[in-house]
Amino acid sequence: AASRKPNPAPASPNGSLSPGAAGGVRAATVAPPGSGAGGPPGGSGTRGQSTGKGPPQSPVFEGVYNNSRMLHFLTAVVGSTCDVKVKNGCTYEGVFKTLSSKFELAVDAVHKKVPDQPVGPKREDIVDTMVFKPADVMLVHFRNVDFNYATKGNISHASS
Repeated sequence: AASRKPNPAPASPNGSLSPGAAGGVRAATVAPPGSGAGGPPGGSGTRGQSTGKGPPQSPVFEGVYNNSRMLHFLTAVVGSTCDVKVKNGCTYEGVFKTLSSKFELAVDAVHKKVPDQPVGPKREDIVDTMVFKPADVMLVHFRNVDFNYATKGNISHASS
């Protein structure tokens, strides 16, 4: 069975966006590491890192995976519509897929947002998957995220 090849990525002046598959209701915004936003106050600490004395208490994770709160949030919004604003001023819209330990974001069904566009994007303007490098990401905005989902009786408990 043949699969549809992804359309070429929208042009980027800095050439840093790359197509490919590397591997009530509110909106939520996440800033990439090193931007001064997010993360625990006072630095990253040593949580999850071995002191060398005895067996390790918890696994050692790499990069952004060490930030358990950010990782929890980002896994909760997988499949959500997001807008990714990049340094060149363009904003791309798509469905959040995953992120790497280096905060490379993979977004599916991506298209460049055009201000005041009355209809959705043309099929030929949609890229299957786009990977955004952290150095290029200014802002990630997740839309229609329900932070009260777990408190509305939607979660089943195995202990009941």
